[in-house]
Amino acid sequence: MLVVVTPSDEDDLVTLERVKSELSITDDSEDLKLGDMIAEASAMIAGYCNREGFGFEDLRQTERLGCGVTSIMLERNLAPQIDAIMVGETLLDPTEYEVDGSFVYRLTDDERTYWEAAKVVIEYRSGFDLASASPPALSRAALDLVVGMYRGAGRDTGVRSEQVEGVGQTAYFDQRNSDALPLSADRLAALAPYRVFPRR
Repeated sequence: MLVVVTPSDEDDLVTLERVKSELSITDDSEDLKLGDMIAEASAMIAGYCNREGFGFEDLRQTERLGCGVTSIMLERNLAPQIDAIMVGETLLDPTEYEVDGSFVYRLTDDERTYWEAAKVVIEYRSGFDLASASPPALSRAALDLVVGMYRGAGRDTGVRSEQVEGVGQTAYFDQRNSDALPLSADRLAALAPYRVFPRR
C-alpha cells in the first residue's frame, strides 16, 4: 500500500521561459495559453509513462510480508531516497538495507539476505525537483509537444497524416494507444527509461 505523505507542488516538465524562447515570443500576451499547453503536455507524458507525475514527493509504502522475500520493490522509483524503514516495531539502521534501482534489499553483516515475514513500512522520497530542472529527456519531449500544439492551433491534433491527391485520405493517432504520443521516434526512445507498467 502506498500513501503520498507530501504531494508534489510542481508538475510542469518544461518552463514557460524555455517554451517562449523556442517560439521566439518576447511578450507575455500568450503566457496563459502556453501555461495551459505546458500542463497538458506534461500530463500527456506522465500518462504515456504510466505515472501520476514526475515531481518530488514524500511517500510511505507498507508491505505486509506473509513469507520471506529477497527484495521489496518500491512503487515509485524515480531517484528514490530512503528516510526510514520499520520492520514491525524496529527501526532499521541504514547499514541494514540498500537500494538498487527500484528494489530494497535487506543486509546482514554487509551481505544481502531475506526480508522475513513481517510488516515493513518504508518512508522515502521519489521524483525530481521540477522547479529546479527536469531531466533533459522529459523537458525536451514536453517542449516538442507544446511547440506542436502552439503551431498546430486550430488543427485536429489527432490527425497523424493527410493525403491530398485523388479522393484524399486522413490517418488519425489511435487515442487508445499510449504509444501514439505525437513525438518523433528518438524522443519516444528517450522516454523509455521513465516508463513503468502495472504489476499483473
